[in-house]
Amino acid sequence: GLLGLMLGAGTRSVLAATAMALVIGATRLGLFVHSIADVMVGGTIGIVGAAVLVRLAGPRPPGYRRALPIACCFLVILVTHGLHMPAETWLRSLSAKLPAAALNR
Repeated sequence: GLLGLMLGAGTRSVLAATAMALVIGATRLGLFVHSIADVMVGGTIGIVGAAVLVRLAGPRPPGYRRALPIACCFLVILVTHGLHMPAETWLRSLSAKLPAAALNR
């Protein structure tokens, strides 16, 4: 989301969000921390959330500088590094329901 705000609305933001989702998803799979279903749900939520954030934020103001968002990114990474967010439990329960729902059709 912060990367999208730095790039502004458009294709670049969507491509950046997709690239980040792919990299993060691949590392989570490589570490055997999440299943493919977990990564698909989390990646979709991340991409859609980033796109909505950029769309709702609107155009960047005149005189915009990227230094503040970059500093915010590093601060968020520093503060949340190693934390297990409660969203992971929610994502796991949601992804566990998806295959069963697809089989019932």
